[in-house]
Amino acid sequence: MGLHIDDLDAETLTKLGLGAPSPQPKAKPKAKFLAEDERRHAINVLALISKLSQAERRKVLKRALEVNDV
Repeated sequence: MGLHIDDLDAETLTKLGLGAPSPQPKAKPKAKFLAEDERRHAINVLALISKLSQAERRKVLKRALEVNDV
């Protein structure tokens, strides 16, 4: 038959590494996506497709929006 975990005292549980769980560190609040971040990312995306014509960029960005909706 074996021992049940509830039958062990606190000292034994601690030695086994099964003592009370240590308090979890508080999660840092998630940084907001600021307008400046949005602007920087938009410039980075446009830089990648800068060699395309405006019509081609429009098509690529439209396709990217469609893919993003999936």
